[in-house]
Amino acid sequence: MTNDSTNSISIRLADTFGACVPMRGGVPFSRGMLRSAESVQMRTPNGSAVPFDAESIAFWPDGSIRWLRLDFVAPADTNQLTLYYGDVSRTPPDQILRVDEDDEAFRIDTGVLAFEIGKRSFGILRNCVLTDGSIRVLDPAGIDLITRDYFRIPFAASKDESYSCELEERGNIHAVFRISGAHFGKRGKMFDYELRLYCWAGSSAVRITHVLKSRQDDELPIARSVEIDLPLAEPPESFSAGIERRNPIERDLIDGVSLLQTGPTRMTPAERFRFALNGITVAGRSEGWVTARGANIAVTAAVRRFPQQHPKGFRIDPSVLSIDLWPEASEKPMVLPRGCEKTHDVMLVFHRPGIDGASMARAFAKPAAVVCSPDRYCETGAVSRITPAKNSAFPDFERIAEGAFAALKNRRVHLREYGDFDYGDFADEEERDCWINVEYDTPYALLTQFARTGKRDYLDWGIDAALHQGDIDIAHYVPTDPGLIGSQSIHAAGHLGRESKWFYYRTDHIWAQGLVRAYWFTGDRRYLENALLVGDYLARTSPCPDDGGAERPYAWSLIGLVAVYEATLDVKYLDAARSVAESVLARSHPDRGLWLREWDAGSDRQRGAEQFLGNSPFMAGLLLEGLIDYNDAASESRSVLSAKSTSDSRIDDFIVKSVRTLISEAWIEEDGGFYYHPASGGRGRPTDPRQLLGLLRAYEITGDAGILDVAVKHLSACIRAHLASLEGEHVKGGANRNAKNYAILMRTLPRVIASNAVLSAMKTNPEQ
Repeated sequence: MTNDSTNSISIRLADTFGACVPMRGGVPFSRGMLRSAESVQMRTPNGSAVPFDAESIAFWPDGSIRWLRLDFVAPADTNQLTLYYGDVSRTPPDQILRVDEDDEAFRIDTGVLAFEIGKRSFGILRNCVLTDGSIRVLDPAGIDLITRDYFRIPFAASKDESYSCELEERGNIHAVFRISGAHFGKRGKMFDYELRLYCWAGSSAVRITHVLKSRQDDELPIARSVEIDLPLAEPPESFSAGIERRNPIERDLIDGVSLLQTGPTRMTPAERFRFALNGITVAGRSEGWVTARGANIAVTAAVRRFPQQHPKGFRIDPSVLSIDLWPEASEKPMVLPRGCEKTHDVMLVFHRPGIDGASMARAFAKPAAVVCSPDRYCETGAVSRITPAKNSAFPDFERIAEGAFAALKNRRVHLREYGDFDYGDFADEEERDCWINVEYDTPYALLTQFARTGKRDYLDWGIDAALHQGDIDIAHYVPTDPGLIGSQSIHAAGHLGRESKWFYYRTDHIWAQGLVRAYWFTGDRRYLENALLVGDYLARTSPCPDDGGAERPYAWSLIGLVAVYEATLDVKYLDAARSVAESVLARSHPDRGLWLREWDAGSDRQRGAEQFLGNSPFMAGLLLEGLIDYNDAASESRSVLSAKSTSDSRIDDFIVKSVRTLISEAWIEEDGGFYYHPASGGRGRPTDPRQLLGLLRAYEITGDAGILDVAVKHLSACIRAHLASLEGEHVKGGANRNAKNYAILMRTLPRVIASNAVLSAMKTNPEQ
């Protein structure tokens, strides 16, 4: 099976509940370790081969694979697998997914389930049958997608003539179909939609990612309901529904049933989670699945993040199972502002009445995940330059990281950060309905910590935050200025602010690293597509729109462009980052590196106040981080051609001069931190670590022990301050105080404590 040229990776299948649930996830590889997706095989602990599809979804600049996506059906008897790579080849599967097509339709046969998808005219899950006895499970026409406007007038996807379907992925084990169209009715078009439909060999499950797209002329379109209707082939006789931490509801079905999940939001904090059966409360939170059983067939439907993204519901009557993504029974209508989108993840399982569909539904709703060890994520360098949290040289930092995340969880409950439009983001307590729009790239911070710890909660929270960012915060449609597509709304009331143009676009509050890592960990293209929107917007606006001389727009442009370049290796993003870097160098001061900027006393927004010249150290720190990321990516790209890594000496020189300027002008020794900006009163902020990466790079370039001394003192003071905040002291900027502070710390410190210079210095002087 293996030999001395074979390597292996341990893979954990988290939260499968023993079900043969379809799985998709990414596995990282070190540079140069894997050249072909065919040179892998997967086995159970007893040596049985697991059939799977593998696709390279990210590469190192030398052409070797950085991330490999796996698609397979989980074995029922184990949650531990081993992936072998190197001198091995893929084991041919016993059962292959069949996809046939003609001009009118795709015809799919999983070996268990057969159905059709229309190519030119609407038709999703047409002629759907269980192949065991050719038992029809749905009406021959298949499912329909329905929305109702404010006046409850229906708009159906089946009425759309612009419908299209393409086969996006096809392997031996799985296939993905991309379906797009719009909802039409007597009053014309309502929301656009896009579906991805997944199916797997040997499985009767179908996954549907349902994306509602707001493309209307109206800035604030209102819908009374959004639903997926499954017309059943036979009347259901009973049903079951999952409830968190309780046995499922099991009832006979007589006249039909309505299940409705509601709950609290930031604007309705007094509400409680409530799961109601025909209007009567039966529990707090649903598990997000329901099964309708007839005499010969059963259909199980599951929706991820069902209670958190309330309102949600299911309805079953003698002919239709409806998945209510926004129930008509909800007290309030849905408002999806123009340019926003909303993604829901749905699974349908078709089976015989005596077969358990609940375990697979529960695993999907959790969701089940492909997880590697922290050692694997960190040692490959495929996530970032980080080290595992276990056996950390900085145990106090690890304590802070866990405590701040616990505080983040408590804040979600306390501030009611739930609801279809809000879930995944984090509230800003300055205003009642103000949101941070995942400021400082909270998805990146959370997913970095998942890689360091392997703990599922970090993965779930990071993915949820990335999904919210991609749906709500990024502009998908701007009819007045299409050039703004891909820009991101700054932190604001209601996410989008109260500006006349609705979105408040800025290049100094835009993130891509978390979206890219969400794609790598899950393999879901939705995250990559949103990262590409950001990357394309930043490429169009490079070298960088002027923002009164602030360093931050250049910083986030560099960081975002490099992240998208790493995801794609498309040189247009690296070229755009080069343009931004050249703009920074052209603006730089010959002696101090950083250019001088005017500040008003008390606030940079006040006018007529005393003027100060200088820089904001936190913005400067971000700029240095962006330049470091760009220089490393460009050097690695050049090394592929010349077999030698070459750094741009002009950028190195700018970093060194800028760091020395920050130390001489803004470092407050007694506070162990840098001041906020020249007009902010002169106190240092030890909790703010954003200057540290620049300090460490300047030390690496120069070997100047004085720079390293400041870096170590700042790091030590930073950890002490955050620890004091965790222990109850009122410390400005404490990571446990809000999500923004959490992201500032956790996007930076994991890279800092992985620095060899820091580790060496701390060993030399452990008291620091």
